[in-house]
Amino acid sequence: MKIQNIKSKIQNSKFKIQIILLFLIPHFSFLISSAQQLSGRVTEFSEEGVETPIPGAILQWLNSPVGTVSDINGDYTLEKVNTTNILVVKYASYDNDTITVKKEQKELNIILSSSRTLAAVSVVAREGSFISIKPIFTQIITGEGLRRAACCNLSESFESTIAVDVEYADAVSGAKQISMLGLAGVYTQILLENVPYIRLLANQFGLGYVPGTWMDMISISKGTSSVTNGYEGITGQIQLDYKKPETNREKMFINAYGNSMGKGELNFNSRFNMDKKGLVSSMFLLHGEGQFAKIDHNKDGFMDVPLNYQFNGMYRLDYMSPSRIFEGRTMIGYLFEDRIGGMMSFNPKKDIKKQITDSIWGLRMKTHKLDAITKNGFMINNSEFQSIGTILSFNYQKDLSQFGARLYNATQFSGYSNVIYSGKFGTLKNHKIGAGASFQIDHVSELLTNPWNEMLYAPKTRIEAVPGVFAEYAYSIEDKFIIMPGVRVDYNFHYKQLFWTPRLHLKWQPTHETSVRLSAGKGYRTSNPIIENLSLLVSNREFVFNESLVPEEAWNTGISFVQNFNLPSGKSSFSVDYYYTHFMNQTIIDLDNDPHKVMIYNLNGELNGTKNLSYSHSVQAEFILMPFKRFEITLAYRFNDVRITQNGKLQQKAMISPHKALVNLNYALPYDKWKFNVTFQYNSPMRLPNMSINSDKYRPKYGWVMMNAQITKKFRLWELYVGGENLLNFKQKNPIISADQPFGDSFDASVIYMPVTGIMGYVGVRVTLK
Repeated sequence: MKIQNIKSKIQNSKFKIQIILLFLIPHFSFLISSAQQLSGRVTEFSEEGVETPIPGAILQWLNSPVGTVSDINGDYTLEKVNTTNILVVKYASYDNDTITVKKEQKELNIILSSSRTLAAVSVVAREGSFISIKPIFTQIITGEGLRRAACCNLSESFESTIAVDVEYADAVSGAKQISMLGLAGVYTQILLENVPYIRLLANQFGLGYVPGTWMDMISISKGTSSVTNGYEGITGQIQLDYKKPETNREKMFINAYGNSMGKGELNFNSRFNMDKKGLVSSMFLLHGEGQFAKIDHNKDGFMDVPLNYQFNGMYRLDYMSPSRIFEGRTMIGYLFEDRIGGMMSFNPKKDIKKQITDSIWGLRMKTHKLDAITKNGFMINNSEFQSIGTILSFNYQKDLSQFGARLYNATQFSGYSNVIYSGKFGTLKNHKIGAGASFQIDHVSELLTNPWNEMLYAPKTRIEAVPGVFAEYAYSIEDKFIIMPGVRVDYNFHYKQLFWTPRLHLKWQPTHETSVRLSAGKGYRTSNPIIENLSLLVSNREFVFNESLVPEEAWNTGISFVQNFNLPSGKSSFSVDYYYTHFMNQTIIDLDNDPHKVMIYNLNGELNGTKNLSYSHSVQAEFILMPFKRFEITLAYRFNDVRITQNGKLQQKAMISPHKALVNLNYALPYDKWKFNVTFQYNSPMRLPNMSINSDKYRPKYGWVMMNAQITKKFRLWELYVGGENLLNFKQKNPIISADQPFGDSFDASVIYMPVTGIMGYVGVRVTLK
């Protein structure tokens, strides 16, 4: 690689892929403007000899967390640091390069050439995750971090962090659920490149709908986020960034995976330009998986993991005008999944009524899901400081399900639109305003019956339309202080209620290595008790609605502190954060009132008619240490205190592990020829809900440790990885209560506090052609 008018260096081989510090939100990105900044453009010459901009190039000061990413036009603005004047330039299809920047230099244009001929070696840290410089406290899991484990899907992508907890929802369906700040995942907004993505019918199984090989990075924000993304996201936001044809240089990528429990996966990605100038590019993302083996290691008569067959595909198109005043992205995706679980003797092809008569309990779920998203941006008056962005999305999902003697069918049609104006003003462009309008509409129908067509729950069809407007202002004082207040107002026609959502974020950076963030804000959410708790259908509890439900409402406040410091081997960091969530109203899913029922009511509803409390305190500390080159240690601890009022009694929320600790070790040989990763996670015992059988064998007495490890060997065009999960073999001995009487009153497979399966080994291969 040649860079005009600068001296070049290299660290890694020709085919290295490294994505660090990638957090790009079109039209909403916040860049700090000050006199101590470096600005410019990153470009390359195409095969036709045309100079074209490179969006998504990473520019980061050597051994520093300060960095940025070039925008759609290849432009960047980067705050200078006092500790170094060496700038590292990284891009997926090129080797890393370093540039010595003069102290007085304020502008630097970088041209990348396809020759890739370099003269020296540069040392760059291989972070798996880091804290973003954004004013909202955000942890980034990089592409490198995702490759340190098999990461078959989103639910398996949080191994190296304790900011997000992932557990099995029950012992039969294989569904996994997340939680943040001690609260269920439904209070966390999951977006795909700024578009609401996993919600409603996708809540229970949606984590498995996101293949790991599709993702470039994951951004985890704690507390309330920007008002531009809606009124939800009470406890946090998870932003997914898929591989993009305009920035990804993999002409073809193949991943094959298999594990010791009979599961196999195959992934295929391919990108290509559709015109000679590279203004239009497209990409296919394909994924197929199957759980082919029936296993019952604990001999309770039920499959330990369900049979599962999934096909998932997405086509995306990125485009821009020759003058680059317009750019856009369009994505179309389709998923089909067939899930079969329950007793080993269950056969979905046989008559349901006959099997129920023979006491054969079975699970069958068929899912069809279709997504269409288009995002477009326009510069106003050909100015890079003013733009208008639009988002349109459509989602369809249909579920046909059997849970023992209950049949549950549901359909969802959703539409979403968002229009936002973004502008930067002032001499230093340190005033930014974002304002716009959004509209969300959902049509959801549910039907719960038995095989004899008897209604177990009144058919429910709901059309929920919510228009809204919002505004957000950001002001920065050089690189020391940022304040970002925002407010939005939405009206829910179904509940005939106005949602008023104020939010505030502040960041103070007294030194280049120290930052303090504060956040406060309000959030709303409308609950869907059955959709969001399908795991409770894997029991014989009866759903009882005490009253009509009203929207949930909560305040969240938080503070975080990040300190970076230098070691001879590189930059290390320490962070600590605290968040408090207080509910004004909440939908209570009460499993303690009656062991045979699911009582559903409002927090301050008719059950006792008094003012009740529901809140959570969450504290987390994390230490990332680089003791020597290519060796990274992550030590973390998290404490959650979650209390909720049920039946007039304030008590610890069930199924929440208060204490969690993590140790993550990563080491790589020079040029990443070999990479080693091992993770230990400690989980403390938790309180269980009221169960019909109060036997000690069903209640946890001690905590448990999850140990995962992976070794990766890199070759010229491909890499081989071998690993194992739950290597210490901790597992719940009796995950299903009354498994021998599946249609009895006490049957319950939803009380899961440890892994259901034991040691699992896997092997996989990744092939990349550029």
